[in-house]
Amino acid sequence: MHSSSDSKKEMRGPQCRSRVRSQYAAVYSWGEQVIMLDGAPVYIDHVALDAAADLLVLVERRSPPDTLGPGFHFDYRREIVGLRFHLRSLSSRAENAHPDCAHPGLDFDFVYPMHWFSVSTQIVRRKLLVSVNRGFVEAHQEATYYAGMWDWRRGEVLLNINGLNVPFSEAQFFFLTPDSLLVVSRVVRKDEAIASNAFHVLDLTSTGESEWEIRTGTKHALTLCLPHLAPRTILRSRLVAGPIAPQACTAFIPDPAERLLVFGIGIRMTAAARLRCSIALAVKQRTIEDMLSKRTSIMATSSEARRIASFAPAVTVPWDEWGPAHSRAFVLHSNSSTSTSVHDQAVYGSRAVLTTFTPQNPGITEVVDFSAPNGCSMTPPVSTDSDTLAASDGVAVREPTALEFPGLLEGVLNTALPYWAVRVRVKSPVANWILTADGTVVVEVRPAVSCQERVLEDAF
Repeated sequence: MHSSSDSKKEMRGPQCRSRVRSQYAAVYSWGEQVIMLDGAPVYIDHVALDAAADLLVLVERRSPPDTLGPGFHFDYRREIVGLRFHLRSLSSRAENAHPDCAHPGLDFDFVYPMHWFSVSTQIVRRKLLVSVNRGFVEAHQEATYYAGMWDWRRGEVLLNINGLNVPFSEAQFFFLTPDSLLVVSRVVRKDEAIASNAFHVLDLTSTGESEWEIRTGTKHALTLCLPHLAPRTILRSRLVAGPIAPQACTAFIPDPAERLLVFGIGIRMTAAARLRCSIALAVKQRTIEDMLSKRTSIMATSSEARRIASFAPAVTVPWDEWGPAHSRAFVLHSNSSTSTSVHDQAVYGSRAVLTTFTPQNPGITEVVDFSAPNGCSMTPPVSTDSDTLAASDGVAVREPTALEFPGLLEGVLNTALPYWAVRVRVKSPVANWILTADGTVVVEVRPAVSCQERVLEDAF
């Protein structure tokens, strides 16, 4: 892995080049890779890191990998599977366990009824958070989910959630702040009952009154609504965002005030599966924090105010009161797929790489930046004549977007958060987009074309 300064020295302007993969490039991998760890082979699914703490977390799925072949029988509906987190020193390139960890390996066991499940991992200060669900894989019945959190230095369990015991459907958990979690849940509208409660905030510093809040040691503080679903529809979503800054002036850290949250949202009818759409909804983190500050007392400094807030029910904020002026929606797919096309590494700081597919504009890829919508603080790139990547001059987008999805959403989806966009033209089929901390767009092309990575330097 190269530092930002190393990358700057190697590349002088917008260009493509090959990058040699090291054995630790699993941070860019979508499949399991085998590495040697303390003299033994370990199947690493993905990694998480905190450069400020010199921490590299290698995530191992403790379920049999597909490479074992058809002769290996394993009942995922009954057997315990799980994850193991190997806490390693980043500066040693994972050769050594982290010296500050009481336990260099942490285990998270669960029973999952499906062969495939999605895992996301985050590190904020001394907290390590993992969220396990089925992602966007279609299934005939609702699948449970799990979330766990540890003090990674002490190895102490701080949170253990089984989806069967909390009131969210197929949820995904992310850090909003070091002391609060953002929960993204499935929403189903079966009849005329209104359904739109998709995003929730859990406070980690207080405990609510309900049985599930007492069991988990959390407080359900806030619910943010999306526009009302049409009858007999189902909405699934997932969150993609860059790291939260544990402290200032460290590598790989964006401005926390400009941190962007991108929700990949898929909507379809429960009966007519052909009517469906996928949307990317971009929201600044501070918008949700402002809702917490204005609508609840969770962020109050007074201990008495916080004590009173712990007994108050969760505040529900309708879409019209938070969404239209503070978000921007992009159509990823229309009437073709409900799987999100927002890659896990395609959002960093205030920027995201998004590819939209509509009948009018099929397959357009843009790097969007919400920190400077007029482009005054960014330098548009010079076009490159590479046969793989090229970039256009940037353009400011200030006009509102009005999207309609008849049969899926009631009314018009209006969004107006301004941004700056640079279009990226790619001739080779893309397997993965990666947006790095130094303004570099990395493209992993499909194996049929090449096993190399192409890099576009300084998209802005």
